[in-house]
Amino acid sequence: MSRSSANYIAYDLRPVKQTERRIMMDLLRMARAAGINVSDYTYIGMGGTRFYDFHMLHRYLGIRSMISIEQDAEIVERCQYNKPFGFISVANATASEFIDTHTFDHPVLAWLDYDWGLSKVITSDILTLATKVRLGSVLFVTIRADLPRDLVNKKADEKIQHFKDQLGDLALDCKSRDVGQNGYSRYVERVLTAAFNAAFIAKPNAVFRPLFRVLYKDTTWMATVGGCFCDHQTAEKLAGLAVAEFPFLFRADGGPYELVDLNFTPRERALLDHFVTCDLATDDERAVVRKLRFDDKTIAAYKSTVRFLPKYVEAFT
Repeated sequence: MSRSSANYIAYDLRPVKQTERRIMMDLLRMARAAGINVSDYTYIGMGGTRFYDFHMLHRYLGIRSMISIEQDAEIVERCQYNKPFGFISVANATASEFIDTHTFDHPVLAWLDYDWGLSKVITSDILTLATKVRLGSVLFVTIRADLPRDLVNKKADEKIQHFKDQLGDLALDCKSRDVGQNGYSRYVERVLTAAFNAAFIAKPNAVFRPLFRVLYKDTTWMATVGGCFCDHQTAEKLAGLAVAEFPFLFRADGGPYELVDLNFTPRERALLDHFVTCDLATDDERAVVRKLRFDDKTIAAYKSTVRFLPKYVEAFT
C-alpha cells in the first residue's frame, strides 16, 4: 500500500479545497428538500489524521455514522487516536478492498478523495461501487488532475495510447488537446463523469444525476465529480433545486466549474464582500476596485463563492 498524503499535506489549510467542502455541505443540505436526507446516512470517506470533512459533516448535517478508509498501515494508529468522534470507525484497506467487502445495506454518502490521478483503479472503483450502493446514495470522487510526471515529456500519441490502455472505452475520444498541460484537467473530469454515467446506465427505473463537477487548484489540479443515484422524479427535483441554488456550478457550455484561488488580504476581502453583495456599489468602491486591478472574471468568481470562502487566523494559546 502507498503512503498516505496525510503525512505531508495539511488538508485543513487548503483554502480552495475548503471552499469546495463548504459548497458540498450546502448542496447536501439542499438535497433534503428533494427527500435525500443524508443526515441519516453512513458517511464513507478518507479522513486521514485530521478528519476535516468528518468534522463538517457532523456539525453541519448531524451525521453520526462514519467510516474512514485508510490504506497506509503505518498511520492507522494515528488515525484511531485523532478521530474526533466516537462513532467514527477506521478501516485499514484500499478503497477497492473496502468496496469489495463492505455490505451496503442502506443508502450512503461516500466521498472517495484519492491521493493519485486517473487510472483503471479509479474507474473500476466507480463501476464496482455502482453495483453495490442502494437507491438514494450520494457519491463523490476526487482525484489529481495534473498530467502525471512520467507522461509530461512523452509525445501526444504515446500519452493517448497510455490512457486507452488504462481506461479502455472510458478513455473516450482522447485527443492531443486532452493530454496537453492546458486541457488535461478537463479531460479528467470528463472521464470521471463518463465513468459514473456508464456505471449506473443499466439500473432500472433509476439514474445517476451529476450535481457537482468542479476543478480546483491549491498546489496541484484536482477534479471532483459527484451526484445522486436516485429515481427519475427525485433526479429532476434535485437538478432543479441545484440549478436554482448554485447557478454558477452549471456552465452554459456544459463544462465543469473552476474554483479560483481568491487570495486577498483581510482589507481587500472586506471591500469585496460589500462590493459584490450590495445592489449599487459606490463610486469610491468602484474606483478602489479598478485601482487594485481586480478584473471582471475575478469579481464574478468572488461573487459566486463569497459565502463559501474560508477565513484563516492564527491563534496563540
